[in-house]
Amino acid sequence: MAVGINGMGRIGRLALRAAMGGARREDTDPNRDNRLEIGHVNEIAGGAGTTAHLLEFDSVQGRWRSDISAAGEDSLFIDGRKIGFTDAASPGDVAWGDFGCDIVLECTGRFRTVDQLQPYFERGVKRVIV
Repeated sequence: MAVGINGMGRIGRLALRAAMGGARREDTDPNRDNRLEIGHVNEIAGGAGTTAHLLEFDSVQGRWRSDISAAGEDSLFIDGRKIGFTDAASPGDVAWGDFGCDIVLECTGRFRTVDQLQPYFERGVKRVIV
């Protein structure tokens, strides 16, 4: 099961860090190695290069010491794992299901009502977490 993230502002970046191991966990934490598979991210501002830079250098969380880069404008690489990238303004413009995303984290704060979230489901998503 892959997870998608719509919106790579503060919440989206923190969610991605936590999902991929960028958040520091104590050695005694029994869930330390639990990770989510991130299949795709969508961010309208700045493009893939800017998103990669903001993921690596966070003014609050500190530097994420992983190999992070953008491959053109359609993907990010984090520790060798490819993550799809788009810059669509509407969730209905992203083929979430084609990227294998069963769940999407809606991190923009713009889409909150049932009607606004419907395009996710039309594009193959089973659940949206707002």
